[in-house]
Amino acid sequence: MLTLQKPKMNFSLRGLADQGADTLVVVSGFCGLCIHVAFCGIFALLNLWPMVAINMLSCIFWLYIIWLAANSKPGIAVHLATVEAVLHAVLATVVLGPNFGFHFYLWPVTILIALNQTVKFQHSAIISVLSILIFGSLSTFVETDRTDDYPAQLVDGIFFLNVLVSGFSMILSGMLVRRMFSTQSRILREHARTDELTQLYNRRHILEFLQNTEANRHRNHIPYSVCLCDLDHFKSVNDLYGHDTGDTILINFADFLKKSVRKTDCVARWGGEEFLVVLTNTAGNDAVDTMNNLLTGLRSEHRIEISEDKHLSMSVGVAEAMGETSVDEIVIRADQALYRAKEEGRDRVVIHGTDPLISLAHVSEQGSAAK
Repeated sequence: MLTLQKPKMNFSLRGLADQGADTLVVVSGFCGLCIHVAFCGIFALLNLWPMVAINMLSCIFWLYIIWLAANSKPGIAVHLATVEAVLHAVLATVVLGPNFGFHFYLWPVTILIALNQTVKFQHSAIISVLSILIFGSLSTFVETDRTDDYPAQLVDGIFFLNVLVSGFSMILSGMLVRRMFSTQSRILREHARTDELTQLYNRRHILEFLQNTEANRHRNHIPYSVCLCDLDHFKSVNDLYGHDTGDTILINFADFLKKSVRKTDCVARWGGEEFLVVLTNTAGNDAVDTMNNLLTGLRSEHRIEISEDKHLSMSVGVAEAMGETSVDEIVIRADQALYRAKEEGRDRVVIHGTDPLISLAHVSEQGSAAK
């Protein structure tokens, strides 16, 4: 039975941070919850029971926000977090006055609104401007002043704490945006050089790798070989068992190839059921031995087994880089050797000799006829 190999979970801090919006909102929710729990204690000591009640309601809000994010609803969670932060800032400033600094939480809220991609751009701009207007109104027009009811050092301490937390939230928002752009850039780079199905390198990347390897051969006289691998009779697998089974075989075969070569080598999906392997610092005869070992391993690889009595095989063409040649010529030689492997009965490795090259178009025609 064909099955996909399950990817290993990454429990590192970086791995958790890369898991997406759900994880980030949950972490932010716990931070918000802890802040309001701390304020409940502070205001209880000051006998400010209206503020204790407000912060207790905020704690319930943040528990619900965490629950939403944990249940894959980060968009709704972010909306509720924004509403809670605005309401808390307004109520706290109205009750205590602006000298306690609770209205400063509107600044990170404004950034959160501006960066929320679930809100249309025009709506986000309007709401952000309204948030700044609310901040200005609270700073200018709220006449409540409870500073004389408490020691000046305590008032200054709460003000400093609010400025510190709101400022830290702004910094954190900026860092998250920076990380988001960095992650998106990395994903785009990976998509540009990897095959979507098998997650191997694609043709574009391995050609660049070949150019660098060829330059290294000329500079340091280090040999390398190119191996073109083709799964035998793969079209019949798709016809008999369906494309889902075919895709599973390609994914498992790609994983088998990647694990069977060294880290210094390069494996790519060349196209369809063809895979190109570049064996660095490897002469032609050594490359043949390596590929024969892969053939032996493939025969016992259960994840590529179609049924108990039917096992997939591959044909391999090998070409060693020699003399003054180009990357395209080396690939053509490997393709010629692959064609001969198929002519001789498949499930074997053939190395290119010293025959003159034929055109790439002719090789393509021959390969199509053989497959």
